[in-house]
Amino acid sequence: METIILVVLLVGIAAYYGFMKSLETGAGMASREVEHLDLQHKVSVAERTANLADRLDDDTLTKAAEVRAKLEALKL
Repeated sequence: METIILVVLLVGIAAYYGFMKSLETGAGMASREVEHLDLQHKVSVAERTANLADRLDDDTLTKAAEVRAKLEALKL
């Protein structure tokens, strides 16, 4: 019980002297960084998806359909 009171007292003192402001600032910085990384990832996914068009042609589609048909024929 004394430990809990001591922890609450220390947190109260830290809050009074502005320590919690530092934590809030750090959390805000981390949140903005994560949002930025999310935007970067969305751009990366869009670019990689657009690049798939360069590798996908009619011959590839035909071969893929033939392979899929053969695989389906193997299922018993």
